[in-house]
Amino acid sequence: MNRRLLIQLCSLLALNLSAATAVFADGSVDWKTQSVQSKDGTRVVYQVMGKGSPLMILHGGWSSAEAYKPLGKLLASDYQVVLVERRNYGVSGTGPRPHSFLRDGEDVHAVIDALGRDVYLFGHSGGGLAALHAVLVGTDGIKKLAVYEPPITAGGPSAGDVLQRYEGALKDKNYDAAVKIGLRDLIGYPDAVTQQLASIYKTRLQAANWNGAVYDVEGLRAMRPDANAWAALRMPALLIVGERSNEHPLLDSSRALKAVIRGSTLVTLAGQEHSACALAPEMVASELRKFFGP
Repeated sequence: MNRRLLIQLCSLLALNLSAATAVFADGSVDWKTQSVQSKDGTRVVYQVMGKGSPLMILHGGWSSAEAYKPLGKLLASDYQVVLVERRNYGVSGTGPRPHSFLRDGEDVHAVIDALGRDVYLFGHSGGGLAALHAVLVGTDGIKKLAVYEPPITAGGPSAGDVLQRYEGALKDKNYDAAVKIGLRDLIGYPDAVTQQLASIYKTRLQAANWNGAVYDVEGLRAMRPDANAWAALRMPALLIVGERSNEHPLLDSSRALKAVIRGSTLVTLAGQEHSACALAPEMVASELRKFFGP
């Protein structure tokens, strides 16, 4: 068992629960909350802080925009940071089923239209999938794209099996099983880490985050488990990974994107894994500044 990794993951859980525990309430007055209606009528909430070129951040699964405020604050001195509350996670509205990440992409464009300015776009994990689908919806309004470990290779039929088991566990209120399915089968954490974290997650995660993950897995099921959909993308793209992240479906996904997106850049953060946005926000912010520029 990697004790350092376990400590990092437990710290990440505390950040993911920040919406409930008000960890970041000290900075909440700096964020202005706004909302817009997406193409299908779903209400999308977003928070804005700072001045400069807009930089939009899309949070990962089992989380909310609150967990990304430390990263956002680091960037707000140079950018107008826009934290989007992704649909189906309790703050923004809940969309129809079956879910597709293209709906997340439409949400991105709805916020861009509301801002009235072109944006730099960054997404982490499931938020990275949302960002990738935003450029499939259209590249107008998006200047550059950056993603951190979007698990595209977890998509397709195998995600259908995960969805069935995950929803079954939630229906039976077997949250221990639901957590293990998510951590092991979607993120790729080893059994030892999954076992250690399961008891913490199952008692403390918000109900909205349980349900949001159902939609994310449903979106994965509708995807192909490869990067071919982005082979025609002609946009500056940054792919960030952690040195210690799991091979599948994290590192292999970013390599697959690197192979098809012409001119894309792959950056590895030394000593980090999937939770670097929360645990090493300075490192992530530094790479985003270098890539996005002024």
